[in-house]
Amino acid sequence: MTRHYLVPWYDVPWDELVAVLGDLGAESVPPEAGVMMSWHLGGSGVHLFEEGVEQLVVDGDDADRVAALVRSRIRTYGPEDLPAVFDDGIYLWDRKLALLAAVAPSRADPALVELFRRGFGHDNPHVRTAAVVAAAVPAWPELRPDIERLATADPVDSVRDAAALVLAELDG
Repeated sequence: MTRHYLVPWYDVPWDELVAVLGDLGAESVPPEAGVMMSWHLGGSGVHLFEEGVEQLVVDGDDADRVAALVRSRIRTYGPEDLPAVFDDGIYLWDRKLALLAAVAPSRADPALVELFRRGFGHDNPHVRTAAVVAAAVPAWPELRPDIERLATADPVDSVRDAAALVLAELDG
């Protein structure tokens, strides 16, 4: 089953998103646990939830078309937007990293690898931990040496522990 994660830009109000889905003919359906709102559109489900950032998951047989429809009406972040996001002051680090995890493509992009590495090298151990957890989402092999280094050499126990947990998850 195809799945797309869409993260609307910070200035898109949720009532606008709900209105757009209504205009597209989406039918509201009861959400599953942990999901704020859900709709059925075409052959796909559209689910609004928050995990670090508010996002939509579009899944189902018609997910490519439905995601494209939503993107045509609502501005969403793409991987190409993230370098600028990391350089502006709109979001704090934890939110930037959650956004990076949400929109990271299945294959590593060198510019995005460097954004994860900025998080891994941050002075604040909470940011390093958030970067490790965010890196588990795309699970790019290119990041494994960085996560291994944090698991063995970070000066803070909680960062080492989080990195070790992510490595165990990646090893599966």
